[in-house]
Amino acid sequence: MKPSTLLLSRTIRNSLIFLAIFLITLGAIFIPYMKYINASLSPSISRLMMDITSFIPSVIAGWMMIKYIDKETRKATKADTHTLLIETITGLLIGLSWITLSYCLQFAFGTIKINESANSLQFDFLIYATALLINAASQEFLFRGYLFRLIQHNHGFLSALFTTSLLFMFIHAGALAAGIIPSLNVFGAGVIFGLTVKSTGRIWTAIAIHFSWNFLYSSVLYKPIAGYQGLHLYNTTGSELLAGGQNGVEATIITSVTIVVIVALQRYYLKLLLAETHEEYERNCLDN
Repeated sequence: MKPSTLLLSRTIRNSLIFLAIFLITLGAIFIPYMKYINASLSPSISRLMMDITSFIPSVIAGWMMIKYIDKETRKATKADTHTLLIETITGLLIGLSWITLSYCLQFAFGTIKINESANSLQFDFLIYATALLINAASQEFLFRGYLFRLIQHNHGFLSALFTTSLLFMFIHAGALAAGIIPSLNVFGAGVIFGLTVKSTGRIWTAIAIHFSWNFLYSSVLYKPIAGYQGLHLYNTTGSELLAGGQNGVEATIITSVTIVVIVALQRYYLKLLLAETHEEYERNCLDN
């Protein structure tokens, strides 16, 4: 068997083992929870607990693969608390900039209007916001955690970026059902998160961007994501291409434009980062 074929078969095998561990752990937690606990909880706590039940298996599956099965896979780059704090704040600011750019374009095209029956701020707002954070972390650990690093280590960054973004798109059934533009936007978001992991070598900034977008989109500005509640300050109006219709801003060509802008900026940053790394390598070679 050729080395490339052997490497591919190993990647597929380990990916399937990872997903199997995830699904088994998810079933072991989720089924008893739904049967004995969920019915007695309020909607907000129920949503929070459901996101926790998906977050725990994604962490356990990655940990088990790294520790017991795939010991050759490189682990994430470690960082001190200060660095992690800076990267997390950076991620939140990138997400804020992303949604702000989208909002400004929506405003310029006249596709949003103030919702006269917006919801008031209540304690449940914090619970749903926490659930969104855990949901973002769960998805990032699942796709940009072990799987991303496995594929990148065996087949290169572009393969990891494309594959995990495609898988990320496939789990968003609502976007797939809504059409091509919503699906491509979810894929593009996956590209943004993957490029972020490539830039930092860690997952925390990607989680922060993912959460920041979802929180401002679902909890504050627009119609909440299915299963969540938020303030819903604005409604969309106008053509489906610009306003998204029933699917909201995430299904618009405007969001597509913002994704292209963010990806272009990330590619520019990566280019600068690679140039800096190359210069440092050359200096070290000269010093030695």
